Amino acid sequence: MGNFTEIEHTADYALRVWGIDYADLLQSAGEGLIYLLLTGEQAAPVQWAEYVVEAPDPAALLQRALREVLHQAQEGRAPVTFEVLEASQEPPRARCRIGLAAADQSHDLLHRDLKAVTYHDLAIRREQERLTVTLTFDT
Repeated sequence: MGNFTEIEHTADYALRVWGIDYADLLQSAGEGLIYLLLTGEQAAPVQWAEYVVEAPDPAALLQRALREVLHQAQEGRAPVTFEVLEASQEPPRARCRIGLAAADQSHDLLHRDLKAVTYHDLAIRREQERLTVTLTFDT
């Protein structure tokens, strides 16, 4: 499991995520989101969706990169793996890819119906030797 932990939230789902640098933080956030979305069953990716995302700041970039993972799930394609291929904070830009399960497996793999990655308390912080962020997902 990546550098994340699920934390209690009254109505939605939330993750506390950390990484040694921005790329590691983004990688852990993607892995955490997939953890929330899936049942826990393992599946190999049969298709890849690669994308580039840009934003005015690193926190918005994180939100936008994760929004693409959610979009795949909302379209009924189960994201089973997430990879950060490139990431920079200045300028805020990332190239990522999502590994998707076979269409006939996706329905059985998807566990939770998350609607959005929110901006609630979305701030990247430096704590000791790592970056941290709390992510909240609307249901």
